[in-house]
Amino acid sequence: MRYSFAILALMMSACAPIDATHPLDPATPRDKLPKATIEAFLRPPPRFDTELLLNVIITLTPVEDGYRTLETRADEAGAFVFEDITPGTYRLYCQGNGVESDPVLVDVIAGSVIELGEILLVPLVGTIRGTAFTVTGEAASGAIISADDNFDSTIADAEG
Repeated sequence: MRYSFAILALMMSACAPIDATHPLDPATPRDKLPKATIEAFLRPPPRFDTELLLNVIITLTPVEDGYRTLETRADEAGAFVFEDITPGTYRLYCQGNGVESDPVLVDVIAGSVIELGEILLVPLVGTIRGTAFTVTGEAASGAIISADDNFDSTIADAEG
C-alpha cells in the first residue's frame, strides 16, 4: 500500500500541468478554442465578366464586439476560404465592381469546417448620369446609350 502511494505521487509529479480549459466548457475563453474554417464560392450574375471575380472583396464581420473583421478575395473560379476563425457569430458579405451579395449570418463552431456552398452575387442597380460627346467634342444628340447588360438604354437629348 505504501508503494502504490509513492508510485502515484511520482506519476503525478511527472505529468504536465492540467489545462482547465476545454472546448466543450462554456467558461473556456473563445481565444483558447480551436479555430474554424469557412469555405464557399461566388456565383456571379449572368453575363458577368468572370475576371472581375478577382476584384470582389469578401468581408467577415463579427456580430459581437471584441473580434476582428476579416477580408479576402476569391480566386478566378470564385472560390474563397477564411481560416483560423475564432468561434462566434459573423456576418459575411461580398462587394465588387457592379455586384454585391446579401449578408449571410454564419455561426462558427470551434474546430469546424463550414462549407457555405455558393454565394449569389447580384448586380447593383443605380442611375448613370453624364453627357455624351462626339469625337469632335460636340454634344452627341440622338446617341443611343446602353449599359453592358443590354437591358436598359436611352437616347441622348439635344445637349448630349
